[in-house]
This record gives sequence, C-alpha cells and structure tokens, in this order.
Amino acid sequence: MLAAVVAANVVVVPGTSSGAGNRVKLRFFRSDGSEYSAAEARSVIECRSPTCTTTGKSGWTNDALVDPQTLRARKVHSLTAVGGFLGFNRPAGAPVALAIDWPTSTRGYSLLVIDNAGAGFVGATTVNVTYQGARDAQRRLDAMLAARPDYARSPVFASAYDAASAHIALAASTTDESTRGAQGQLALDQLAVATDALLAEYGVSYARAHPPVGGPWLGVTVDRIAGSPGTLDQAAAIAAPYGWVRIVFDPQTPPSYYASVVAEAKSRGLKILGEPIDSSDAKHYTVSTYLARFRQYVQAFPQIDAWEVGNEVNGSWLGRNIADKVAATAEWVDANSNALVVLTFFWELGGGSRAHAVFNWIDAKVPASVRSHLDVVALSTYVEDDPLGLGFDQVYRTLHDEFPDQQIAVGELDYWSAGTTQVWWAMSPNDPTGAARRAVARQYYRAALGYDRSVGGCFWWYFATEMQPPSGSALAAVVADLRDELSA
Repeated sequence: MLAAVVAANVVVVPGTSSGAGNRVKLRFFRSDGSEYSAAEARSVIECRSPTCTTTGKSGWTNDALVDPQTLRARKVHSLTAVGGFLGFNRPAGAPVALAIDWPTSTRGYSLLVIDNAGAGFVGATTVNVTYQGARDAQRRLDAMLAARPDYARSPVFASAYDAASAHIALAASTTDESTRGAQGQLALDQLAVATDALLAEYGVSYARAHPPVGGPWLGVTVDRIAGSPGTLDQAAAIAAPYGWVRIVFDPQTPPSYYASVVAEAKSRGLKILGEPIDSSDAKHYTVSTYLARFRQYVQAFPQIDAWEVGNEVNGSWLGRNIADKVAATAEWVDANSNALVVLTFFWELGGGSRAHAVFNWIDAKVPASVRSHLDVVALSTYVEDDPLGLGFDQVYRTLHDEFPDQQIAVGELDYWSAGTTQVWWAMSPNDPTGAARRAVARQYYRAALGYDRSVGGCFWWYFATEMQPPSGSALAAVVADLRDELSA
C-alpha cells in the first residue's frame, strides 16, 4: 500500500519517512500539481508585498500552532525549514492544529486551520497541506450546514460545494501526492466561495427570522467631525432604522467639542457607540486617567447608547496595564450608566506574540469579574492583518463560546490598504480598491448577523472618506442594500 492513513486520516506522503520525534513536515502544492519549495511556501504564507514571491522578502509571520478546539495559541512563528521542507516541531503536551494564512484563486487569502479531522497532530508525520486543509475545511462546512438545517442553498453555493466535493473525491482516489495537492488547492478555491455564500446568505435570513435584542447593528465609524452633518446624513440614509455610528473622541479634546455631533446623530435616529480612547492612544493613560476620561464623557453624554471601554485591547501596542484599565472602566460604566458596555478585541492569532493572540489574551486577562460587566464583545478585523475567510465561522463561534452571556459583534472593519502596493488579499484581484472593498463589506456585514446573540456591527473605519458620494456611493450601497433586505 503506497499511501498510509494515520492519526485520524493525516495523509502521509508515500515513499517518505514520517521522521523522528515531534517533527511535522509540510508539503504545499499549486493547483497545477507543482510543489512549493520551502522558501516559496513561506513567502506565500507571509507575503506582504507584490515582490515577495520573487524576492523571498516577507512581511510578518502569521502562522501559529493552536489548540484544535479553543484556538488558543500554543506556539507562534512556528514554521522552520529542514531538509528543504517547511515544518514545525510539535510542542510537548496536547495535540495541536496548524493555522496559516493561505490564498485561494477565488476569494483571496483565508485563515486555514489544518487540524487533522479535529484531532490535531500528536507525533511526527508528513502532511499534504493543501489536500488535508481542503478536507478539514469541507468538514467544517458540512458542520455549518448541519447547524443550519433551514439554510436554502443558492445556486452559487451548490455549484461551488459540488465542485469542491468532486475535487476532494478525485484527490482521495489517487495515491499521487501532487495530484492530491493540486485537487486540494482547487477544492479550497471552491470551498472559499461556498463558505462565503452560506455565511452571507444565511446571515440575512437568520437576522430577519431572529432579530437580535434591540435590533441588528449596521455600524459605521466617524473618527473626525469636520463635515459631520453630511456624514451623519449619509449614515442615516444608508442604515436607518438599524444605523449605529461609532464616534471616536480625539485625545485631549473635551466633551463640549462633540456636543453638536452627538445631538445631530441622535436627531437622525442613529444610535451611538462612544469611544473615548482608541487603541492607538491607550498607552498614554494610567489606570486612573483612563477611567477619568470615561467618567468625563459618560457623564457628559447620558444619551449615548453604548460605550467601548477598550478598543483592540489585546494588541501589543496598547502598553502595560490595559487589562486593569478595562476592568476598572467596565465596572464604573456598568454601575453609572444605562448604556451597553462594549469591549473590542483585535483579531490576531499568529501575527504577534503568543500572549497577544486573541483567545490567549481573553483567557489570561478577562476574568469572570470583568465579564460580568460586559454586554457586547467584538472583534476588530482588517483583511491584511490576519484574514478570516474560511475561518470566519470557527472564530466567531469560538468567541461565542468564550462569552456565553454576552452579545457578539464584528467591531472595526475595513480593507484599508488595498491597492497597487499590496498583494491580493481579498475578494477581487482585478479591482482591489473598488470591488474588493465592496465584497469585503458585503461579506462581513451579512455574515456577522447569522448567529444567536450576534448584533452584527462592522463599524466601517474609513466611512467618512470611503462611503461618501459620489466616489463612495457604490460602497455605501452595500450597507443600504442590506438594510433594505432586513426590512423587507
């Protein structure tokens, strides 16, 4: 028998040794069956520049070894080259899954979690990544379907799902690893389409049948007040009656400066999420001054509907004691305001340090005493930093499991540096600044609504510049179309 199946169906390449110890060797294949070298595979995973595939120059590493169930990182920046192949040395203890950013030809980069049919990797082996990754992604998609028995499969979903299944069946029928790898990559291309279609389509139908308490949130962010009446008019025009505006209050600026903006937003029927301290400024505050600024704003604006007591709090740039700042502020706002208390995390799994990986940080820094004061938890995500894609459902459900008593949301969202200086990260290779942004917005605004206790959110960061007419009309129409679908 040329191919062996071990450890819950991990594919071991024929004619090779699985190695000794805990070394897991990885093989990556293109859709034409050619195999990536170690340098090429690393460049694909880490690429942050159009020239990275030819020069080998990489940006930052996003790979992580994670717990297959909780997604807590066991080790980050784990990939090393040995004998011409990328691989990793499994840390001692429980099984691990490999999480990487990997491209598809249809929807750009995705979070790809290769978890060996959910069992994780427990010993030395060789893994055909594109084939095993496709099998794991299809297994998760089947679980998503099982959890949504009322999902009406669209032609787009059905076509992509059937194509992916055919590729995986062909791969399973052969022992040739290049064929398996090629068919696995082709399956991933189709699984990305099918997964996105299911999440976006189901999100709308679920929210209509099961509207979240208080109604869905169609959010935008206003981080400057110049021209605010026109900006607020646009927000109300595209999102009312579900419109939320997230106002970022500039540092060293008193509440009086924003009094007219708050009043104007409320007069237009918009709900407000107030953010007195952005993640970029949090390190400049002590625990006492952080709390004092929130006290100042909460007392000035009792009409504000929700307060973001921490923004992207697990980010490494927030400095020391951010958990203490959040704890003190969440308790005070909960006790002294009728507004919702919102805490936002930065979606990061393997890009920084293990301590800052989002589910590690939550486990270590958000005890029950803090959670009891939270009403909504959110994930801030930018496609270029750490894409979700195929991993959206797994990540969102893990957040749901971490906070069973809170509502959940997507916080900040944008495709902020799409263009000629970037590789194709999401959705549209031919129009990265136009069609790609529209596709990102369409996907996330809809997908975030398809879960119990999810309010949606998606507070588009560059709303004031990217959704204003005339140049931003097409992007704004993405939100308006969703509003109309929810109201139908």
